[in-house]
Amino acid sequence: MKKLVCFVCAFCLCLATAVPTWADDGNPLAGATSIGTSGTVQGVITDDNKADFYRYTVSAGSSVELKAKYTTDIKYSEVCVLDGDGNELDYYYVSNNGDTGRKTENVSFLLNPGTYYIGVRRDMWSNGTYSMNYTTEILHNTDVTYDDTIATAHVLPLTTNVNGILSKASGDKIDLYKLNVANPGMLKYNIKFDFRYVYFKLLDKDGNEIKSWYFGWNDNLKLGTETLDISLESGTYYLEVLRDGYDGKYSFSQTYTDIGSTEKEPNDTMEQAQPLKLGEKAVGMISIGGDTDFYKINVPSKRNVTFSLPSKIDDTYLYVYDEEGNEIKRCYGNWNDNTKKSTLQKIYKLAAGTYYIQVKGQYRDSSYGTYTLTAATTKAPTQIKITTIKKTKKNWSGNRSIYVKLGKSSYTEGYQVYLARNSKFKGASKYVAESRSFTIGPLSKGTYYVKVRGYSENSDGERIYGKFSTVKKIKL
Repeated sequence: MKKLVCFVCAFCLCLATAVPTWADDGNPLAGATSIGTSGTVQGVITDDNKADFYRYTVSAGSSVELKAKYTTDIKYSEVCVLDGDGNELDYYYVSNNGDTGRKTENVSFLLNPGTYYIGVRRDMWSNGTYSMNYTTEILHNTDVTYDDTIATAHVLPLTTNVNGILSKASGDKIDLYKLNVANPGMLKYNIKFDFRYVYFKLLDKDGNEIKSWYFGWNDNLKLGTETLDISLESGTYYLEVLRDGYDGKYSFSQTYTDIGSTEKEPNDTMEQAQPLKLGEKAVGMISIGGDTDFYKINVPSKRNVTFSLPSKIDDTYLYVYDEEGNEIKRCYGNWNDNTKKSTLQKIYKLAAGTYYIQVKGQYRDSSYGTYTLTAATTKAPTQIKITTIKKTKKNWSGNRSIYVKLGKSSYTEGYQVYLARNSKFKGASKYVAESRSFTIGPLSKGTYYVKVRGYSENSDGERIYGKFSTVKKIKL
């Protein structure tokens, strides 16, 4: 029994240390009446009783919104909330209606688990009566404990839903969530918040900021909605939600997609370049925060090499360096705002040797996402078949033309046509056709020989030819 008395005395002493903040109001916090989750309290503020305090406890496991309808005839008053040590956290200032002498104000406080004191106090020597009808809404938040440091950050599954609050009344300015990413992937966020301004920040494993987003709500709806797509390499990260002077609730859904990366980190420099065989496909990602990737290819003999880089990266660049590290080629992806994809394909003629390929986004803060890279020997157009060849009707001068129709050919951008009066094509005339059907002429009478081959062009404008078709003979 003696121990219990000592404990009670010690407890009262702890409370007493918080009293000096409000001792002038004549209402020590140690005497505060405990209140439940709902009900009505009322009182009279006088010169002898300048403030009333009510002890309010939020149990572990959930955050709450304490809502109150405050009615008073005190000319100037405040409804405030203090922490368990008596430190003021937040308050509402209320002045009554000059005509009626009364005022009703709806007030609310967002509170994490803990002990608080809800107070009504006068201002400017105003006395009078008040009543406060209050209710409690349980918020079922994820951040039910203080999580404003890396050490206390909540560990989140990569696919999850989160509810949280940021509140002056709880001394809660920051919520931190820890993300452990085992494989490179994309995180997608759908965010909602009911306060005017909020920051979302991505931090590295040491707490250094990688990227920050600043969001504001819709003034008409009093609600903000945002979406984010973030590409992340393997590693540990932190997501920080930070209020900017305003209280409120927020929620977000977080979904994770493994991109099936074949990229081997680190590959951020030429020295770390990942070997890539001609024709091999590399699935990789430029992660948020200025990442870049290097690959190394070996070209065994002089040839045209096709570089292909479809991606979901805005402002994509591909660089080609020679074995000494000198830049020899640079190309830029074409972004489509409708599909949200970039396409990049270039054909370069390269001598035998070793080359380095660099993939990067132009802008550190906005150029990130997934890509697929291939560097392959360029395929020549496939052999063409002349499906139709015939003479046309005579024109006004009595001459005819030759009508030619071709079959389909892969990797073909245009057609080169040879026309000669002999089967060895000595002194042949050469024509270029852009479609698979065309006419040559008018021509004079005689026997003609025709053959056709497809071509494509590399990025320097040089043509790459396929094999000739079978020679066709026609007499006009």
